[in-house]
Amino acid sequence: INDFGGNSIFEDRSGKIWIDSGGGNIGMRVFEVKKDGSDAVLTKTYTTKDGLATNIFSNAIAHTEDGRIFVTSEAKLYEFLPDAPATATKFKLLDNDAIRPTTDRSGNVWFITPGKGVAKFSPKSFITFDERDGIPSQFITSIFSNQSGDIFLTAGRDKLIRRDSNGKIESIVPYGLEKRNWIHN
Repeated sequence: INDFGGNSIFEDRSGKIWIDSGGGNIGMRVFEVKKDGSDAVLTKTYTTKDGLATNIFSNAIAHTEDGRIFVTSEAKLYEFLPDAPATATKFKLLDNDAIRPTTDRSGNVWFITPGKGVAKFSPKSFITFDERDGIPSQFITSIFSNQSGDIFLTAGRDKLIRRDSNGKIESIVPYGLEKRNWIHN
């Protein structure tokens, strides 16, 4: 696994480990852990031939409660189609302007829409949130969730925004942290 590194890694619901290219031109790798737990074996590599926009820095990050997997590649959002026929691509384009997906406790997929805010995808809806909802106009540098189902965003150099599980959006300052400077991821 470490031979090529990785920028993004996650374990899907079936126990497979997804690792992006880490900057190399190798695509997205999927590993399975041996039954005895001794090692992880590369079982599949997905590339542009499978529908991804690039073989570099494709990020497999989010999956829903029902096991659907979402990937970003070149700031485009894709859904992984494991049951696609052998002659079809394995990744379906969903949005041309989306990065860094994450999943909340309810299984909804959230992602950054650069310059526009954030969006929430669920099997029944697609909702965007922007300045009218309390999301700052600054570029959002990261998005993540906690075990309580809250969604957090870092924006600009010093904003931390929380959307709680009841839908309330607020800017917060971590206790004891007066000055901060966020980086991507």
